[in-house]
Amino acid sequence: MRQVGLFVDEDNIYIYMSMAPKLFSPDSKESTNDYDAKSGSYYLSIGGHDMYVQIYFPGYRPDNSSVHFSVGNIYDANSYKSVNGVGDGYLERQAANGKYNDRWELKIPMATVKEVYGSDLPSQTNITFHGSNGGTIFFNGNVSADYSGASSGPILIAMVGLGMAVVSLPLMKKYRLRKNGATI
Repeated sequence: MRQVGLFVDEDNIYIYMSMAPKLFSPDSKESTNDYDAKSGSYYLSIGGHDMYVQIYFPGYRPDNSSVHFSVGNIYDANSYKSVNGVGDGYLERQAANGKYNDRWELKIPMATVKEVYGSDLPSQTNITFHGSNGGTIFFNGNVSADYSGASSGPILIAMVGLGMAVVSLPLMKKYRLRKNGATI
């Protein structure tokens, strides 16, 4: 059983995975060899585009320490566009009582995703991290997050303010003329 997380903000997509959190528990009597972070093409669907993120984890993983790794490339299966060296992350290997658990986290810049996507992402875009890329199963199920893009709130507030100023200008002029005794 994996723990998988996906978080999206204006600047990055963050992916987290713990390979064997339950089996690593001191209470667990089970043992498994399925604790290694697996290198491969991880599958994301972003606004209707199928994208693959190539991750190569370091071969040597010292116990109870963290290792930095780079994301190889991101590839859009719809447009056949690819960008190399798209992000970075870290891998931590937990070890205790003869049991292991690899936990990893990576960050993919949203600017790179937009470059591969071919344009700005539409507002309210759904991003899904899939457990399988069609061949390799990394975890069961999928995890999703919504990307909202830039807020339109400040633009609306500015437009309302401008509208009020435009409407009030003739009214203020009329008020001043009446105050000074002029007839309209």
